Amino acid sequence: MNIRLVHSLLAITLLLALGAAVAEHPGRHAGGLHGIGNPERMVEHMARRLDMDENQTQVLRNIVTATAPAMREQREAIRSNREAIAALDVSDPDYAAKLDNLAAESGRLAADVTRAHGRLRAEIFAALTPVQRESLEQEIATMRDSGRGRRWHKDER
Repeated sequence: MNIRLVHSLLAITLLLALGAAVAEHPGRHAGGLHGIGNPERMVEHMARRLDMDENQTQVLRNIVTATAPAMREQREAIRSNREAIAALDVSDPDYAAKLDNLAAESGRLAADVTRAHGRLRAEIFAALTPVQRESLEQEIATMRDSGRGRRWHKDER
């Protein structure tokens, strides 16, 4: 399978997880998720690379459109939490308690992103044929094993 397909497939399945990573570095990536700034273009690219029919493409488009607002909210919540932790005054007598509360919130946010990622993956896989799902799984495993998963956007240029 072509490297661009690999990159596109990983982008979809890791969309939420990458959103959290981008939230850690606001302003560095103007398009949002390291090049996933245009979800429609991403959907069209995946449709071509996976040889998806029009129905599958529309389902994927609907999934991405429906997921986008929640992803933005999650990225904002993670960013706000990170900023609140950074703004804590270490000389405050309640510093430890405030840090504990923010750490607990950070854990809840991470759990929310993990659940959303799982739901997104399940929705995407449900729209694919068994052959497409198998190809997706193989390509994701290959990318994880090779360490290319975090650099997918650089190779697309």
